[in-house]
Amino acid sequence: MERRRLDLHRFLQRLSSHPTLQRSTLVRAFFESTEWHVQMHQHAAHPPHAEPTPGIIDNISDTLLNAFSRMRKPDERFLSMREGVDQFEEGLVVAERIWNRVRNRTSDLTADYHDLAVAVQGLGFLESGITDPLNNFSNTLLEFSALLRHTSQTSLDPFLIHLHSLLAYSHANRAVMRLRDQKQLDFEELSDYLAGVTADRDRLSAVISGHAGSTGLGLGSYIKDRVEALRGADDDRSRVEKMRKLDIKIKELQDAVTTAHETSDAFSDETLREQNVFQYAKEAEMKEMLGGLADGQIEFYKSAMEEWERIIPLIQRIRVHP
Repeated sequence: MERRRLDLHRFLQRLSSHPTLQRSTLVRAFFESTEWHVQMHQHAAHPPHAEPTPGIIDNISDTLLNAFSRMRKPDERFLSMREGVDQFEEGLVVAERIWNRVRNRTSDLTADYHDLAVAVQGLGFLESGITDPLNNFSNTLLEFSALLRHTSQTSLDPFLIHLHSLLAYSHANRAVMRLRDQKQLDFEELSDYLAGVTADRDRLSAVISGHAGSTGLGLGSYIKDRVEALRGADDDRSRVEKMRKLDIKIKELQDAVTTAHETSDAFSDETLREQNVFQYAKEAEMKEMLGGLADGQIEFYKSAMEEWERIIPLIQRIRVHP
């Protein structure tokens, strides 16, 4: 429950510090309104933007736009950006693994010091001459065990929770870059599709004008023409009708390519802005996270020094007589 509370608190902090989202009407209403449920229902019933109608890009076969496609002209800016994110996430994963190990070792030490305190207390009952010093030493061990547990709960646990949250934030940032790549891929695949349809139109135009040999007619196109001839669709009228349909499709594709190009450029610009926001937030959160860990460790060692400096003179005064 505490982890979920901290994650929610950190998420709201990121929202409120985001230069774009902090100006959102919906976000401001969430933070300030006393009737949030009413406003949320109104927003759901009357969204600010109408749902976009499916266009030609949504009707293209999934074989064109799929997860296995690769961009032909990747942007160097985003390649270096992705490399930096990879290194950052790799460092976070290593740090999380190491500090989880530290957390487990600290828990083991807490139990060991507690067991040692119980053993020393039992020894004090057997050694009547030094019972009080041994009891004081046992109490110090118990205090040190409790101090280890307190440090783990107030310093290590929040650090690990924040570390995991920062890793999730980085994954969200990576998702934005993947979405930008998909927009560029949409543009490239649509451009290829447009080029293919244009080539078909040019080939058909050459056939109609009687210059098929000058268009570089391939084997596939030749077979396609023969099949259409067998179907009785080889007359000039059907070719003209097909030509008209291809012209309409080319016009639609040209509009779609223009839209996809504008969308890709807009996503690239927005991704660069989001990366700057992420860099700033990452630096601030790393400073807060490491600062909290350092403060917790400093407090732990100061308290530990006070405990041991108090008990050491008592232990040194113990005299064992033969």
